[in-house]
Amino acid sequence: MIPPYSGPLSFSVGPLHYQLFGALVVTGVLVGHRVVLRLAAARGIDVAEMRAAAAWALVAGFIGAHVVDTVFYHPEKIAADGVVALLKIWDGISSYGGFLGALVGVGFYFFRLKKSWWPHADILMQGLVFGWIFGRLGCTLASDHPGTLTSFPLAFAYPTGARHNLGFYELLFTVLVLVPAILALHARERSAGYRPGIYTAAIAALYAPARFLMDFLRATDLPHSDPRVYGLTAAQYISVVVFVLALALLRKSARPLATTA
Repeated sequence: MIPPYSGPLSFSVGPLHYQLFGALVVTGVLVGHRVVLRLAAARGIDVAEMRAAAAWALVAGFIGAHVVDTVFYHPEKIAADGVVALLKIWDGISSYGGFLGALVGVGFYFFRLKKSWWPHADILMQGLVFGWIFGRLGCTLASDHPGTLTSFPLAFAYPTGARHNLGFYELLFTVLVLVPAILALHARERSAGYRPGIYTAAIAALYAPARFLMDFLRATDLPHSDPRVYGLTAAQYISVVVFVLALALLRKSARPLATTA
């Protein structure tokens, strides 16, 4: 059993006060943005255009993350506050909502430009994975995704007993599966050429079934546990749809693309 993080969850720099989780999320955004710009430059994509696409993804991602969290996980907030609950984007986020919101934002941006968006989406997805490491590290330290009671060796010591820490599991999955998958796709691209959408499809195809299975480990005996519909969480239903779409995109991305200009 792993002891929980017992260090400070907030810190101060001069007169400014920061939450550890928020600081790690911001760090993830900055690291992901840096990765995105470097990959764009290496692929010959206009950096200004990439910055704009990243901005659309970031804003739409945060909005989508909050809307999905509120609608599917905390509808009582809408019942209490009405549509205002959807405007409080700092009050609860959903990872899937963030992913889908970001894709919608990027898609809309390039729809307005009447340009193909898959090369940009692939780059943003890679930046997301590297930034995700810091976000899930924050979840791990905050222990804010408690799972069911268990005797599993990687369980965390919660006040109510040893439980799965889903944030920790996603951190491990990101580092041990998603990052190596990106590196393998880079190696394949160097030998066989770039296929539009391949990074987005591959990462989604890997993440969706993992998330589907991990959600079975989420706690059901704690206050504010994720609601279930026919025994499944909202994320599990979304995982099925994402997995099917990812497989379709993998098939579609079979044609190599010589250039992205």
